[in-house]
Amino acid sequence: MSCCEHKTMRSVQDSLLYGFNHSHCKPMSQKCINMFKRELCFYECSPHVGPWLVKTQSLRRRERSYLVPLCEEDCNKWYEACKNEETCVRDWSVEFEWSEVSGMNVCPADSSCELFSNVYKDASDFCHAIWDGGWKVEKAPRCMHFVAVDERSKEHNQRVARQAAEEIIRRLSGTCSACSQFSGLVFLLSLTIPLVFGIRY
Repeated sequence: MSCCEHKTMRSVQDSLLYGFNHSHCKPMSQKCINMFKRELCFYECSPHVGPWLVKTQSLRRRERSYLVPLCEEDCNKWYEACKNEETCVRDWSVEFEWSEVSGMNVCPADSSCELFSNVYKDASDFCHAIWDGGWKVEKAPRCMHFVAVDERSKEHNQRVARQAAEEIIRRLSGTCSACSQFSGLVFLLSLTIPLVFGIRY
């Protein structure tokens, strides 16, 4: 993603961002790791998630993305790549404990490792639950892609974000005729890069 800082991209590629350990039960397969990297790149660097940013009371961050519409085909690919991996918690945003020694996420003392396919009932449940409702699985075309990073997918995501931003403006203004005076805000909502997300985990 071109809007990522080099340091962020390097941290994502090295799986070092925030010191998060995906292999908290057993070593995660490369195909699953690659999908999480793509998803994290989208989360950290996409300029099109503005309409789904919400305030949060977390001590680690001031805002987060919530119920971003994820295309069903992307969710299915993510789940298929990872369904045979293991985890000890259902919600990776809030249910881990953090080691004072390593500073990394660890399984709670009373938890046990299970296959993703046993923790989540299906792909949609996995995509919605793993990051505390960050994603909401939707059918095309009103949804976002993160698996493919080609220009076609980026243009598609921009259109979806702009439509969502325009709907927000219509709700705020009460009438479509008033939307024109908010055109600058529509542009910012659909294209603004979230510069300060805070820590996700």
